[in-house]
Amino acid sequence: RGDAHVALLMTHGLSGIDALITHGAEGTVPAELLQSTRGWSDDAWQRAVGSLRARGWLQDSPELAFSEWGAAQRTAIEARTDQLSHGPYAELGDEACTELRALARPWSRVMSEQLFSRPPG
Repeated sequence: RGDAHVALLMTHGLSGIDALITHGAEGTVPAELLQSTRGWSDDAWQRAVGSLRARGWLQDSPELAFSEWGAAQRTAIEARTDQLSHGPYAELGDEACTELRALARPWSRVMSEQLFSRPPG
C-alpha cells in the first residue's frame, strides 16, 4: 500500500510534510504527534500549513481543517491507494490476510509503542 500511496500523494502535489499535515487534518492521528515524531520544526510545519491553505487544501482557520476540495482530494487519494493495493491481498484471500494481520499485529504494536513513547527530538 505504501508505494501506491506515496506515488499518489506526489502526483497530487503533496510533499512529505504536506502528507503529514493532511493526515493530521483527517483527525485520526493528532497533527502534533505527527509533527513531533517526524522531527519537523514549528517553523517548517507552519510554512507548510500556510502553503496548503494557499493551495486550497485547508480552511483558513486557526484549527487544522480541510477545505471541501481538500477533503475530496484526500478521500480520492485514499480510495485510489486502496484500489491499487488490492491485488496482492485479493491473491492471498481472506483467510491468509487474516493470518497475516494476526502475525504482523504484535510487531506493529511494539513499533508504535516504541515510536510514540519516545520524547520528540
